[in-house]
Amino acid sequence: MAKTTAKPKKTAKTTRSKAAKPAVKKTGATGSSAPKASRAWEPYAIGGAVLVILGVNALLGRSESPWAWRVASFLGIPFILGLALLISRDRRRIQLRTVFVGLGLQLAVAILALLTPVGTAIFKVIACVFDVIFTVSAEGASFVFGPLSGLLPESAFPADNRVVLAVTLVSIIVFMGAVTRMLYHLGVMQLVVRAMAWLMRRVMRTSGAESLSAGANVFVGMVEAPLTIRPYVAGLTRSELFCVMTAGMATVAGSVLAFYAMLLKGVLGEAAAGHLLTASIMSAPAAIVMAKIIIPESDTPATLDSDVVPALEDEDEKPVNLMDAAARGGLDGMKLGISVVGLLIAFVALVALANTILSAATVGHVTFDKLAGWLFSPVAAGIGVPLRDSVEAGGLMGTKTVLNELLAYKDLARVGATMTPHSARVMSYALCGFANFGSVAIMIAGIGGIAPKRRGDLARLGLLSIVSGTLAAFMTGCWAGLLG
Repeated sequence: MAKTTAKPKKTAKTTRSKAAKPAVKKTGATGSSAPKASRAWEPYAIGGAVLVILGVNALLGRSESPWAWRVASFLGIPFILGLALLISRDRRRIQLRTVFVGLGLQLAVAILALLTPVGTAIFKVIACVFDVIFTVSAEGASFVFGPLSGLLPESAFPADNRVVLAVTLVSIIVFMGAVTRMLYHLGVMQLVVRAMAWLMRRVMRTSGAESLSAGANVFVGMVEAPLTIRPYVAGLTRSELFCVMTAGMATVAGSVLAFYAMLLKGVLGEAAAGHLLTASIMSAPAAIVMAKIIIPESDTPATLDSDVVPALEDEDEKPVNLMDAAARGGLDGMKLGISVVGLLIAFVALVALANTILSAATVGHVTFDKLAGWLFSPVAAGIGVPLRDSVEAGGLMGTKTVLNELLAYKDLARVGATMTPHSARVMSYALCGFANFGSVAIMIAGIGGIAPKRRGDLARLGLLSIVSGTLAAFMTGCWAGLLG
């Protein structure tokens, strides 16, 4: 009987003990969710800080002092970071080392390029290289098109001479496509890209795959860069995939960069090519920073602790020799050039249609440029553009985001002389990226062709990658405004 009576006591004790366990787990769960509850104030605090910076920059933008504008551009960096934090998917997982080292890399490149004799010398060399590119591509165009390519690259493009724009644009892209493919065949491009990827992976603690793709985007397009990590694309984490997309949106390819440099000679002078190449290099670490703030890494990447070698081309696509590489590159450039010309025709026509509708439906002849300028002017002021230029700069931002950067640069070449040198320099850097709505479709088709199973992820992250890439380029513009 004693044993019989003892058992219920033991059972009761065990029951009480078991009953107590869920309470402990519940308390633990409550404790783990407590930080989430206590962080509910974060968006309001971040949003308030962003508005304060915007207000301060608006006051600084009213000044006529270049030093006030430089301070405004400096404050634009936390302004952009604050916007990224507001849309972050998980602020608690953000790696501060990645953020601060990425900012440090941007600062180092900006100081080297803009403030040192070495940077000045590099700019002169780049200017000479691009002058040669303009000259030899014009020779090729004149041989094929004759008098249709009559204007020299240094000449301004008259508004009523569209055919010269098309001929010059296509000829430069074709030539740059051939040169790029030849350098890739010789292994020169891979060495440069691997060096950049090695540096970013070591100091920013990013994976080998995303670092290599970000480095490649400095020189090639947003579709070609992921081809360097083709074997790894299907297994990328969500954060890695978003980083690859953001890097593609935040930079421009070397094939079109040459043409943009020619357009902006009237704004940036002979150093236009050096400035745009610097912008593209600076935007590579900026893209990683933005991507890792908005979608921080929550998994373990397969290439976290290893360098990635650029993927080899398929046997049927690999050139047999240097001549074959030049031919393939020229044909690829021709396809790209024709596509760009076609998009220009479509987009300019759509803008004209939008202007017609807006003018008929509103009072005061509102146009797309004016509407975009009003909408984006606060962002322009936030990155340090003086208030008197903020609406004009906002219009350029809207054109670049809704249409493409080529039309934005073409407008900047037209209005740059009416803006302050500070505003023109900031916008030259801030517009240097592929982030626009059309790029989402291109990226889904390109990367989706490499890894069809990731098309859903690409579509879901598409619009967010436009925001992320745009913010990265805008932050590069802030550094240019501070140090330029």
